[in-house]
Order: sequence, then C-alpha cells, then structure tokens
Amino acid sequence: MADVKTTRIVSAGGQTKLRRRRFSLATADGITRSFDATKVRIGSHPAADLVLAEPTVSRLHAQITVEDWGWRLEDLDSKNGVRVGGLRVRDADLPGACTLQLGNAELRFEVEETEAEVGLSADDRLGSLLGRSIPMRALFDRLRKVAESDAIALILGETGSGKEEVASTLHGLSARADGPFMIFDCAAVSPQLLESELFGHEKGAFTGATTRREGAVEAAEGGTLFLDEIGELPLDMQQKLLRLLERGDYQRVGASTRRTADVRFVAATHRDLARAAARGTFREDLYFRLAVIELRVPPLRDRPDDVDLLLEHFVRAQTADRDEAQRALDRLTPATRDRLRQHPWPGNVRELRNLVHRMLVLDEAPRPAPATSPATPAPAPNDPPSAPVAGGVTVDPTRPWMAQKRELVSALEARYLEAALAHADGNITHAAANAEVERMYFKRLCKKHGIL
Repeated sequence: MADVKTTRIVSAGGQTKLRRRRFSLATADGITRSFDATKVRIGSHPAADLVLAEPTVSRLHAQITVEDWGWRLEDLDSKNGVRVGGLRVRDADLPGACTLQLGNAELRFEVEETEAEVGLSADDRLGSLLGRSIPMRALFDRLRKVAESDAIALILGETGSGKEEVASTLHGLSARADGPFMIFDCAAVSPQLLESELFGHEKGAFTGATTRREGAVEAAEGGTLFLDEIGELPLDMQQKLLRLLERGDYQRVGASTRRTADVRFVAATHRDLARAAARGTFREDLYFRLAVIELRVPPLRDRPDDVDLLLEHFVRAQTADRDEAQRALDRLTPATRDRLRQHPWPGNVRELRNLVHRMLVLDEAPRPAPATSPATPAPAPNDPPSAPVAGGVTVDPTRPWMAQKRELVSALEARYLEAALAHADGNITHAAANAEVERMYFKRLCKKHGIL
C-alpha cells in the first residue's frame, strides 16, 4: 500500500486539531461521491452508504473502513465477490487510487487532497471516561454532540474497552440524565426469558408468573435503556426489538394491549454487525436501524498515552487512604510505567483495572501477562534472573512459591478463556459447553480476568 496517512494532527491558535483525508468513489456512469466517514458500507440495500442498483451486488456487499494507516476494504461475504485491480480479495489495504469491482459493478477509489476537520475535546475526562489521547478526545467531542438528541446510538468496541461507561456517560450528558439508566445484557439472559425480561409479563402469562412484572423497557421509562451485547440477541427477539424501535411501543407477555415507551435506546457490541447482517445471523433492517449513529471506543493498545492516567485513577479509586495511594504510585518505576504503555492489553481497560487491583492486594509491581505466552511476564531490566523449567515456564527462585503459583494459574486461566471464546466466535454459551463448565461460572472467570 502507498504510504498514505488518513489523519494528521495540526496545531493552530494554541489548539490541537485532527484532520482526516477524504476519499471518493466514482461509478461507471460518472457519479462521484466523497466521503470522510470512518466506515462506508456499499451494497444494494437502500440504507447502505453507497447504493449500487446492480443485480450482482449483494444487499451488504463490502465496506471501507478508515484506519490510521490507510483505507481497508472488506468483503462482507458477498455472493459475487470483491476485486481490486482484477484480483479477488476478502480483506485488503487500498492504495491511493485503484479500481474496485463488486459483482459486475465498477468503482474508482481515489484519495482526495481535501480534508475534514474532526472535533477534539479540550478535556481529558468526560463523565466516567478518562483519556488525553487523540482517539479519546475525538470520542468525547462526538459524545457531546450525540447526547443532544434522542437518536439511537450503537457503541462498538472490543471486550473490556469501556462500552458500558460510554453509554453511561452519554446518558449523563443527555436531557434524560435525571431518569433511570437501565442495563440489559442480551447475552446474560436465557433465551426463554428474554421477552419477559425485556418487555415484562402479566400475572398468569406462563407457569411461574404469579405476579405482574415490569420489564427493562418499562423500568427505563423517562431515561435510557442500554442494550449490551446486542449481537447475541436471537433472531426472533430481534424482530420484536425492531418493532419497538420503529413504532415506539411494546406489549407485555400475556397482555392484550400495547404500551408506549418513552425511552432512549443505546446498544453495544464487540461483534462486526455488518458482517453478521450480511451472513444472515443478524437482521439487516435492525442493523441499519441501530447503526445510524456509531460510537467507536478505541482499544487501549491504540491509546498508550492514556495508560498512566488510567493507572493513577485506578490506584486512587481502589485505595481509601490518599497517602497509601501515593506510596503505591511512587513504587511504579519509570521502567515499569514504560512497560505498561507498551503492553498490547488484550483485555483493554478492564485488564488494566484488574492488574491494579492485583498489584494493591498482593503489594507487588504490576506484571501484565504477555499476549503470546501463558508463562510469567517478561522480567523488568532490574529483575533477578529466572530459572527455566519444563514446558517453557520460567520461575523466579527469589520470590514466594504461592505468589508465583497464583500468577501461573491465573495466566493459564486467562489464556484458556481467550482461546475458548475465540474458538466459539465470542459465544459464551458455546465456549462454556466446549469447556464442559457451567455458563455462569465461565462468565465469572472471564470477568475476573477482564475478558468480558
């Protein structure tokens, strides 16, 4: 790929600004569209960002995503494929100019010289969110704008990146801040109980329904309902949720009348919903209804400038005495802080918070587990030498046996859980079944290690 940066940081009048390069897509009949969005969906569906009225183009055919290093083209499992320069691709980096073929439709991709200015907040915190990095300050600016309306928002981000905190902050900035903020975890409720938990039920609606019960929608009246892990919602419930979002009313299980919902809906997922919609595992119409406004939470590895800020926040938040918190921070050497900034953080902010908790409980230096090995983390420059043992695991004979045993077991647990989830495509129920453990126990272990 050509060396083309999508964004650049400029300083003007004492203010830092972010500018994003635009790109254009031109059809064979001469129509050209210019884009500065972070994601452009292409297909025959009327709600796509670029609609191609061509029979060989799938409803959701492909998408172009803006990354720091350039533009990424992904085939969304289309029927007739995507080609760049005549070669079929599934996931490719785009050069500064090229021809794309989606089915029989041709598009000319070009990077423009013009730029769009991306708003940046001047603050390093917003609600419960912290960040002085450019990606977080851009998110803060977008959050303030989105909070001014009642529009549905879809929060996208990796597990542990802070999607719930983004939803809570959005609620706190909105005109509904005095109303309730209700969380409905779509992955944590049994499929048989989803409708009742979401919409409520009448007395006698089913066996065991001895009283009338309000659901999450009713409990969120006047406030915000956060639909966490929306990608785990079964297809039959997706249809009922879509009706609620489009018509603004719902029906308790066993009721004969419908109720109006005065609720702002915010959803979140770590899944690629566009790809799921293209595959048919998530309803297209619900996806487009949710994805009008997207809020992308950057992973911690993409904002190392925030590690020190978050580290100090978690230490102070988890330590009652101010002097004790300062002593804990003073023990963090420059080498340790540098090692933490360079860590890839597969568990994101949740992993860092859990690491601080472990550091304070065990009264030891923070040692994040390496992403590529279940063994103990690589030693700091001043650490004592370690002795290798069978299986590639290393031990430190100068440290207590039980402390090292806990670390090794913890690292093994975390590595196994991550692998099990990856093998099950992120589905907790399937991962737990494969591991032959109860689903709730599996989920508790995941939360313990900052994986969920």
